Amino acid sequence: MHPNIYYFIRDITNAASVSLACYRSKDMAEILSVVGTSPDPASEFVNSCPQTWPTDGSLSVGMFYNGKRQFIPLAPPLLPTHDRFLDVSQFVHEGDNTFEVEFGPPAKIYTCILFAHHPTQTQLADVAMRRKSKALWAQQLSSCFRPLEIPTFVF
Repeated sequence: MHPNIYYFIRDITNAASVSLACYRSKDMAEILSVVGTSPDPASEFVNSCPQTWPTDGSLSVGMFYNGKRQFIPLAPPLLPTHDRFLDVSQFVHEGDNTFEVEFGPPAKIYTCILFAHHPTQTQLADVAMRRKSKALWAQQLSSCFRPLEIPTFVF
């Protein structure tokens, strides 16, 4: 979810979010064989398979953003949510979008999935925390700019 979306939309529970997840290929294959018969295999998979991000600097994502191709190192992930998804919504715009996930050797160990979804409970909690922090900051700023109250003394 775009970090500033909470400024514009009051109820974001049905907003669109785009996240990147990273799994060990071996774990993914094992869990997919079990959840493949589930009525909702995608949700079952996301809730069952532990995410594992490489920590050796071998993973990056390339994208076109603001008219330029940019690469962002993802190992370890820079800002994953508590549920270990990397929110890339801020890089998605109307029209064509290009994401290139690049692995260093050995690339077969990990599999990344880019998926669209409604905000997770963790993302909703993060937005609520940002809103509360923003409101507190606005309150503190307004108290700084109000006229000083100088007591009058009677002699």
